[in-house]
Amino acid sequence: ERLFWLTCDDMQRQWFAHTLADRGLRWEQARTHLEKEFGNPFYVWQKKDEHRHLAQRPDESIYLFLERYQEVSYEANLASDQDLVYHYGHRPH
Repeated sequence: ERLFWLTCDDMQRQWFAHTLADRGLRWEQARTHLEKEFGNPFYVWQKKDEHRHLAQRPDESIYLFLERYQEVSYEANLASDQDLVYHYGHRPH
């Protein structure tokens, strides 16, 4: 469990801190969530597709949309500023 952090890069640590930390999960629950999300070899591809089709919901504030956009961006491995600007600017609106 403590060695887990040594296997993560900066993006993975951010995702873990944002998604699983401080939720009162036991290690077994967190591990199950990690296996479900990242055990699928097509996970990043699916998240990139979700990212391409992500749109603001009619009842969603810009703040909540950007928070959701950033979360999917991290999961799609598109965390660099240049990638985010490119993908946001070249999306159908």
